[in-house]
Amino acid sequence: MRVRLKVDGEEACQFEVWEDKVPNIAALFREKLPVKSTLQHGKLIGDMVFFVTPFIAPWENMYLTQDVGRMRREATGHSAGAVCFYGPRQQLCVVYGDDTAEEPLKISYIGEIVEGHLKMKLVAPNAGCSRAPSSRWNWPDACAGRGMSRRPRPAARATGRPAGRPVCVFRRT
Repeated sequence: MRVRLKVDGEEACQFEVWEDKVPNIAALFREKLPVKSTLQHGKLIGDMVFFVTPFIAPWENMYLTQDVGRMRREATGHSAGAVCFYGPRQQLCVVYGDDTAEEPLKISYIGEIVEGHLKMKLVAPNAGCSRAPSSRWNWPDACAGRGMSRRPRPAARATGRPAGRPVCVFRRT
């Protein structure tokens, strides 16, 4: 099943969900499309974005995240493009770059980006770094003391977007 991802109204990428390897997750995802969610950037994990989904699914095609990265690097030369589902938190994860942490976290490896790799690399990291001032969570405060910059990336500040998490929409192509 091919899915189109839009971030703040702009097409970011298209990815394939492997119906042969993850039939239950694919069926649940198809049932719920279109899905509207908010983008969450992987602050400590690296070049990865997360989206909460409206479904719970059992593990399928299960790997450790570090193994998914290794397999992709062996097959394609980079880890970017992996699409995974983390069931305990109902999160869809899209890896847009190669700067990812090696960690032994169980994940369902459900597909890969098939169109828009470069666009996703441009859109994802600049899609907003903080929430509205009245929110409890703020990107700069969350990064303090973790070896990360307290300021959003320059490109994110230059977009002119209001503070807040970007709205993301998934549709079947």
